[in-house]
Amino acid sequence: MSGDWDLPASMYETGLLGGSRGLYHELKQGFAASGVILRREGENDARLRILEEHLDKRILSVDAIGKVLEYELSYTLEFDVIGADSKAMLQPQRLYLVRDYLYVGDDVYGTSRQEKLLREQMRREMADLILWRIQAQAR
Repeated sequence: MSGDWDLPASMYETGLLGGSRGLYHELKQGFAASGVILRREGENDARLRILEEHLDKRILSVDAIGKVLEYELSYTLEFDVIGADSKAMLQPQRLYLVRDYLYVGDDVYGTSRQEKLLREQMRREMADLILWRIQAQAR
């Protein structure tokens, strides 16, 4: 996470609705750095709703005989924030990240590890983007 975030006081206790376990973990760290409690359930001051989350993989390039050379990971997320009064604090926001990586066929373990690390990095970056949008809206 990038560090402390200046989140609105109306989000002191925020509930997360939807989203993957990995995204929740990254967001929880970011919210905690700002003194905000993020939880999955219970009474909350605000609700961060993950309306859509997709992390997809596709072939980016192949060689002359059809062997995969590169893959692309794309991460799409849409979210909004609803206050305790059920009014929108932040209208739906759509975020999109893309990363590509080389596929080394004779190093399957290394390539799968690289993909896993990229996925984790993308979740961290997505959490930062969400927090940045919330902070920007609060100003």
